[in-house]
Amino acid sequence: MNTEDILTLAVKSISNKQLRSWLTIIGIVIGVATIVLMISMGDAFRVVIIKTLGQFGTDIITIVPGAESASFGPGRPPGQTVSFIKSNLTENDAKMIKSLPGVQYVSGSVSDKKEVSYAGQSATLSVEGVDASSWRFLTATELESGRYLSAGDSNVAVIGNKVAHTIYKNEIKQNYLVSVSGQQFRVVGVLKSGGIITQEDNSIFIPKERARSLMEIGEKDLSKITVKVSDPDSIADIGEKIKERLRASHRVQEGSEDFSIISLESIKSRVDEVLASTNAFLGGMAFIALLVGTIGIINTMFMTVMERTRQIGTLKALGMNNFTIMLLYLSESSIIGLVGGVIGIGAAILISPILSAVMQFGALEALAISVSPELIVGALLLSTIIGMIGGVLPAMRAARLQPVEALRYE
Repeated sequence: MNTEDILTLAVKSISNKQLRSWLTIIGIVIGVATIVLMISMGDAFRVVIIKTLGQFGTDIITIVPGAESASFGPGRPPGQTVSFIKSNLTENDAKMIKSLPGVQYVSGSVSDKKEVSYAGQSATLSVEGVDASSWRFLTATELESGRYLSAGDSNVAVIGNKVAHTIYKNEIKQNYLVSVSGQQFRVVGVLKSGGIITQEDNSIFIPKERARSLMEIGEKDLSKITVKVSDPDSIADIGEKIKERLRASHRVQEGSEDFSIISLESIKSRVDEVLASTNAFLGGMAFIALLVGTIGIINTMFMTVMERTRQIGTLKALGMNNFTIMLLYLSESSIIGLVGGVIGIGAAILISPILSAVMQFGALEALAISVSPELIVGALLLSTIIGMIGGVLPAMRAARLQPVEALRYE
């Protein structure tokens, strides 16, 4: 019996028990579709996050008070638990950092939530006071209109994209006036949308000196320090030097820092860790679905062997050897797995744009879930292999049947 005859018999067998076959295939469909969607969503999230992070530049380091997020910074021992210790960065810290070799720009900023009014409407927004002379070199968000803050500015502001277009009923344009805690500021620039991670879309930026007069913050205290290095390749070394200087200045030991250092590479690493954990969890769920599908194939194939015992006896009496019998049943289970894989991949491809639309409705505007050709090939191989695994034991049982006993089976 040649390969074509074996495949023909396998297809006919599946066709003769359509309901049972389809119920078995459904288990494979669910597992394959889940895995394909999970991997595709993970890839899409990573692309969006890395793309958004890339807007911040590979040459930027941010220092913030407190050790709660210090695990994002370089040099944190794995698994070490750090309690949150609130501390203030100061102008002296910014000056000390600026003196380090390889540091190009430094900007200390202050921030707080304030009531911002425009055209009779009010909203509580993040107001950030920045160094007007250097902020333009440290923000990666481009301008939609107008200009950045510059040295000598006083009662002027640059606003985020959502502040300009969505938060208030009427749009805010260049040269319009907004009120921050009762003080009037003229809008000199509107930023482009910064993406899903940045808070700049919902923020207003004003000169630091004016911001201090609106906020309850010490004369020398800072909310964060932003650093731009001259060589992106040296960012890790400079980050370590900043940590050493700040430890000495704040009189803290390594592992007990009251500040956090954040850079693009450290955030990327953290993102990969989070996505890997999420994929592992979802992968476990998909594995359970595939396991159920595999058990379904085993059950279906055992039932098939029992129902066709006399047929097996006849085939053996006509000269079919054990290997060919096994190949027949393995082909049948593999076809079930392959069909389940094809339908599962098709379902995932159809669901992908729906998920993308749902995510975009939820503000993940740049998320585009798509199924790659490599993933399609891998999913087909996986589903076929699962089908083969599910058919091994029933195929072995069929091959071991004795012709005489099989022919007597009722």
